[in-house]
Amino acid sequence: MVEKPITPALTCEDRGCIVLAITVDRAGKVLEAKAGRGSITTAQCLVDYARSIALVTKFTVSEDAPEKHVGTISYNFKNTE
Repeated sequence: MVEKPITPALTCEDRGCIVLAITVDRAGKVLEAKAGRGSITTAQCLVDYARSIALVTKFTVSEDAPEKHVGTISYNFKNTE
């Protein structure tokens, strides 16, 4: 990951881990992000929030990379109190 987006405050009360299956192009742009296996919660507000973050995250540019490559990204939402 080369650019982590600034994210708005989470307004959802739910907590848990969301694992997203992502597709990234050679330019490092996330083309697709879907809830994947390994998530600890199915709270839709967390899934939507994680997906919105993933879609604006940038990865390293590589002209030698496959046209599209697939991976996962995890977000762990927990209480900070």
